[in-house]
Amino acid sequence: MVKRTASRGANAGKQFWGCSRYPACRGTREILDQVSS
Repeated sequence: MVKRTASRGANAGKQFWGCSRYPACRGTREILDQVSS
């Protein structure tokens, strides 16, 4: 998976993990913020 940025729609400007073999693979994952303490 590779980090991508949505270019349109309700999530425009937000980053997400997208399949590196797009369009053959359309899997996506939300990027979760991790805070180390």
